[in-house]
Amino acid sequence: MDVASTVVKTLVVCLAVWIVLGSTDATPDSPCVQDIPSRAARADIVVDGRVRGRHSNPVWYSSAGGGGTRGTHAPLSYFNITVRPRRVLKGWLQRAHDGAGYLPVVVGPFALDEDRVNCVPAVAVGARYVIFLRGNGSTVSGGRMTAQSTTLFFQLSGFPAAYTSETASLARQYSCTGCSK
Repeated sequence: MDVASTVVKTLVVCLAVWIVLGSTDATPDSPCVQDIPSRAARADIVVDGRVRGRHSNPVWYSSAGGGGTRGTHAPLSYFNITVRPRRVLKGWLQRAHDGAGYLPVVVGPFALDEDRVNCVPAVAVGARYVIFLRGNGSTVSGGRMTAQSTTLFFQLSGFPAAYTSETASLARQYSCTGCSK
């Protein structure tokens, strides 16, 4: 009976998260900005971290959106950022070899001004965020794959949220690690 009650309890928790994901809608003017519970449940890793810098190599992207308007849209400059994780709220990150915290994380893409058409957020260097990541991270050093990891690269799974104790608590609360997404 203990195994059955544990299975039922797990199913109820996963069902609750699924209901939250299914019933939550984004802001009407943007399909990419969703509430924190949805972002946390969908993310593989959620970290609380401070933006340390912006990479100078921009990624140029020409927006396909034109909606029938004449003329061309100027290409948009996107970039990656380096984040120094303070805490991991969901998932696992590799710690630095000296034991002084987590490896820096490179995350992208970002824009200078929030781009809701292409779902690319903006962040401020020096600010602290709750960041929602996808995947296990690629190990990179100077742009090349290496055996000795120095930085991990992730893509966003949702727009970052400005850090407050409330946003961190909410993200942790909805970080269901045993549920399928």
